[in-house]
Amino acid sequence: MKMLLQHRLGAKVIEAASNAQALRTAKRRTFDLVITDYGRAGGDGLEFLREFKSRYPATLVIMHTAQVARIRQRARRLGASACLQKMLTLPRLRIIARVLSAHL
Repeated sequence: MKMLLQHRLGAKVIEAASNAQALRTAKRRTFDLVITDYGRAGGDGLEFLREFKSRYPATLVIMHTAQVARIRQRARRLGASACLQKMLTLPRLRIIARVLSAHL
């Protein structure tokens, strides 16, 4: 995903290995878009989404998961802009680009 985002969209990608690391990074930086996985180290992606959106409600968040059907509604209620099925492909990348461009 990182290479697709960098090479196809020209995005700057910053990775975090855990929920705690992602939240610490967000204290120091401003993000236009956050893409998080449902299965994260140190807690699931919904826990991260809930905490992140409580601190940074204006930032777009996309949930990336193999379990879209199971978590889409919860993710949207918690503030996710979109919920995308793994594996990230060029058409899905275009969805990310549309979501991002609509909010900038």
